[in-house]
Amino acid sequence: MRTGASASAILCAAVSAFAQPAPGYPAHWWTPVPAESAASWEILPQAAKPGQVILSKRNELGILSNLAATPFTLRGQRYASVEGFWQMMLYPEGPRDPRALAPGIVWPHTCEEVGG
Repeated sequence: MRTGASASAILCAAVSAFAQPAPGYPAHWWTPVPAESAASWEILPQAAKPGQVILSKRNELGILSNLAATPFTLRGQRYASVEGFWQMMLYPEGPRDPRALAPGIVWPHTCEEVGG
């Protein structure tokens, strides 16, 4: 009987045989990661199919994620990330915004709180 850790290592090795690095790119982009160390939302490098790469936050590719901590300023407003900006656009911009006036909808945060 194998332990969970050794079974995971065997699975990572087997999957890595399919997710091979593309010529000219760093091999660590495809290095398998033990599943037990992954967050519930994380897609691991070994999930890449031939010709694909996963934008893992475990290496420099994470900067390309909309969830990456990439603060920026647009029209005088500071955003913590592209995702923060995107989510902010869902919220009313003030009390006269039609979204704020919709009956039955409670907005627990302001767009500034969400975007920042």
